[in-house]
Amino acid sequence: MENSRFQFRAWQPGLKEMTYFNSPFLTFEMPEAGKRQMLPILAFKVAEGSELYLGKYSELMQYAGFDKNGNPIFEHDILEYGFEDIGQQKAVVRWSEKDCGFLLEPLGNFQFAYISEGVVIGNTFENPELLQAN
Repeated sequence: MENSRFQFRAWQPGLKEMTYFNSPFLTFEMPEAGKRQMLPILAFKVAEGSELYLGKYSELMQYAGFDKNGNPIFEHDILEYGFEDIGQQKAVVRWSEKDCGFLLEPLGNFQFAYISEGVVIGNTFENPELLQAN
């Protein structure tokens, strides 16, 4: 996946897999009209079970930065942190409309930390078992 601040992924529950995108838009050639059409990903829907199904049960997630190992972080990722006084702790990356930014939702006791100081260990869709507090 290329390094771009405009990266997205979508969880496709029917296929039980993630699909990754480098743009929030899909471009379509329209030869009969002699032009290209760009549509936001959320406006595009194809048949369920196809390679790209973004129906109402899909979850679109935006890139939020890199973890301390250089791995990309997305919304709904589960990060692990090592604190000297309370040990290993986990948090989920969430988008906050109120704060207009990404926040960490702690799973159990948690100290202040930056998103980039954690390590991605999974996400809420593919690894729900990781949502258990320490």
